[in-house]
Amino acid sequence: MLSQNQLDALVEKIMNSLGPISSTSVRGGNRGGGGDGQDGSACPISLTPSEILVLAGIFGGVLNVNSILINSEQEVQILLTGSLKRRTEMDKMLDAVGGKTFDEVMKAIVDRFA
Repeated sequence: MLSQNQLDALVEKIMNSLGPISSTSVRGGNRGGGGDGQDGSACPISLTPSEILVLAGIFGGVLNVNSILINSEQEVQILLTGSLKRRTEMDKMLDAVGGKTFDEVMKAIVDRFA
């Protein structure tokens, strides 16, 4: 999971890579118009705060694409999954042990206390 400073840095990096964005385009006031210059915006795309957070979650490794569905109407649904729970040392250890056989785990425990 990312710290607040890491998340802020990631959002800033994403925003810098997108170019200049006016306040109306970030708030969603320029949805779909996208940089035609009529509202003084030089932004080629407009993002809402929730869209920015989704992008930050994907780029930060917090959100992963679980599935992509396309129905008969050609509508696309993308299912993202992630966890807000911070991984503990026990979680990491159990992940490492998960790929081992019972015999290997028991031998490691016995060898550690012997």
